[in-house]
Amino acid sequence: MLKAVLNNTVHISAIIKGGPGATKLGDALEAGRFIVIISEPILSEMVDVLRTKGADEEKICSLEQTLRAYGILVEPTEKIYACRDAEDNKFLEAAVAGNADYIVTADKDLLSLSLFRGIPIVTVRKFLRKIRA
Repeated sequence: MLKAVLNNTVHISAIIKGGPGATKLGDALEAGRFIVIISEPILSEMVDVLRTKGADEEKICSLEQTLRAYGILVEPTEKIYACRDAEDNKFLEAAVAGNADYIVTADKDLLSLSLFRGIPIVTVRKFLRKIRA
């Protein structure tokens, strides 16, 4: 089973913008087509950003519960300094700690890396194509 770290841009798209790709990704997660890797720093940032953007508290709690229920919670032990936006290193750290197959994002700082330690960094659209194949 494929394991993926989802950057918080994916969650923001799903909750705030109602992005169809992010919604399909959520459906695929709940259907067991991949496993999401999460960490406490990722979850904390996700909740903070969604609250700052005025997302419905019930939706935020539901998303966090879904990620905890369907995800693998990792505790990264290695500090990584590879991304030009230091805030995005937490996603690389979780990917390494959880032996991720993919990092899924719309973040240009992460996408500019394209590959990190053999882990492809892809858009939601590309990841959806991969898990459908």
